[in-house]
Amino acid sequence: MCKSLLILFTTFLILLHPIEAFFINNSSSLKYERVTGRFSVKTYFTTINLNTIYGGFIESYQYRDNTISSTRFFKEGIIRNTVFYEIIPPPEASREIIEWWPGAILIKLINMSIVENTPYKLVVRMPTSLTIGLAKGLNVTLIKEYTFYYDKPYFDAKYIFINNENQEVFFDLSREYNRPVSFFLEVSSCFDNDFSDDFQIIGNIGGGFTVYQNESILIVSKGRINLVGLVSSIDDDIQLQALLIIPLDQNTIEYTYGAYLYTIKRPGTEIGASIARLELYSFSIKPGSNITFSFRIYAGPLTDIFLKELNIMGLKRVLLEKAVFTPPDLPEYKNPPYRVDLNIQLPSIDMYPNANLSIYRILENGSLELLKSIDLSYSLLELSFQIDKPGLYRFKIDPSYGFTRSGFYIYEETFINNVSIDEAIVPIYSDIVINIDFKITPITWITLLIVDENFKLMESVRDNPVVIELKDKYGNIRRITVKEPSIDLYVYSGTYEIVVKPLEFSDNRLTDIFFNEYYVIHSIGSNETRFTVVFRRGSRDIVVFRYVNLKTIGVNPYVIIAIIISLATVASVLGFILYRLVRGRRL
Repeated sequence: MCKSLLILFTTFLILLHPIEAFFINNSSSLKYERVTGRFSVKTYFTTINLNTIYGGFIESYQYRDNTISSTRFFKEGIIRNTVFYEIIPPPEASREIIEWWPGAILIKLINMSIVENTPYKLVVRMPTSLTIGLAKGLNVTLIKEYTFYYDKPYFDAKYIFINNENQEVFFDLSREYNRPVSFFLEVSSCFDNDFSDDFQIIGNIGGGFTVYQNESILIVSKGRINLVGLVSSIDDDIQLQALLIIPLDQNTIEYTYGAYLYTIKRPGTEIGASIARLELYSFSIKPGSNITFSFRIYAGPLTDIFLKELNIMGLKRVLLEKAVFTPPDLPEYKNPPYRVDLNIQLPSIDMYPNANLSIYRILENGSLELLKSIDLSYSLLELSFQIDKPGLYRFKIDPSYGFTRSGFYIYEETFINNVSIDEAIVPIYSDIVINIDFKITPITWITLLIVDENFKLMESVRDNPVVIELKDKYGNIRRITVKEPSIDLYVYSGTYEIVVKPLEFSDNRLTDIFFNEYYVIHSIGSNETRFTVVFRRGSRDIVVFRYVNLKTIGVNPYVIIAIIISLATVASVLGFILYRLVRGRRL
């Protein structure tokens, strides 16, 4: 189909290539985007682009790196890029109406509303007012409803005609087209910039499928047509594509009149398109009543999987006669079961997070079904398991932040196939490799002890907490309010300045600080105390803060003894110094 020189629209997801996955940080997987004049829907296979200014027709779709469309020349001054549209000219009009496109809704600005949005399905509704009959001006409402499926290369189109008048309204274009028809659906494409070798397809109930090339022909098969469409040429440099119109129910099939195949070019050029049209019988609507026609529009890669699903495997046989081979599957879409290889990219088992990886299947209604839960702290570097059903799966790391197996690291961020994300929705329709990595940071465990002058845990800290600030080398400050005489906490490894705030409304004063049994500082006073320590990675450190009660320091016998011993020690040191000085002078 038509190659695109550049991708025209923002891609909402990354298309799945063999053994790779894309991930969505959202509970809904079918994405859509509204921009001025355009409405785009991103499915697993394609991005479908609707034109909302000119009647809501499908102007193109993207598959992998290809944009499939066609330049449709309807008449001079009416040129559009399109692949699927309807022709709905109002009845009782002049013969000039034949050249209008898409007839009565050519210049209708479509207001789309989302009526259903689940992980696998998106339904959009487009109501339009039609004036039937130039003379009578009868009012009819046309509601177009498109249903897009996440994991299908097709969507459904429903047309609901509602008679708002108190008289019967007729849709009969016999005078304009010389045959009893009402409205048409068309698919149009130039495939790989050359429409002359495209395949035009007509399917009849009980009559199989007929393949044409570069034909202009009307096939009348009243109430029996079950497929009209186009298939790309074997010479096209893309995956085999198809644009098919398939009536969905018996009522719609009974209203089919015929199929019209033709090609069209802009005068004086070779630019044009191959076109397949489904024509419907004329009909009427009683006052206050409505009539509905339903179709399935195939727009994407053609494979045996979907030919079988749509019960049109007979098309494979007639295409083989034209040397067109439909592949059994696609690299990104195969029949189950699927092998899932889970690689945890960590250098050491000690860095494995204390977390569970939960895998859920997302059901049609959006609910979750638990498939597997894996304890990552005791898992191997490579895990493999099998999934028996295609669909969307939710991978969730719980908790998303925490400690590793050894306790000397924390995992702060999860990467799934190099995307930073705590949980991911993964489409699994083939064998897949999922790489999981974590941002791992080494930590130091520290124990803070608040003791009194007798080196006993100071219980009063519960009523009068100690406030400590840790300032790292980047200037980040962590404020800790210590309400227990013994607490454990962790910090990132490195150099810290520790600031101890004075106790308020208390006679206790900080006198000594010990770090891993080393005497760090001796200070008595009411001002805040500062000192610097280095916390090494993967270690357990102890910091002791010793407080003395100033009111009891004079009556506590142990304190008195300590003071006497201290004074005696000072006196001995001074005496020794004087002795040395005196002896030195004598010498």
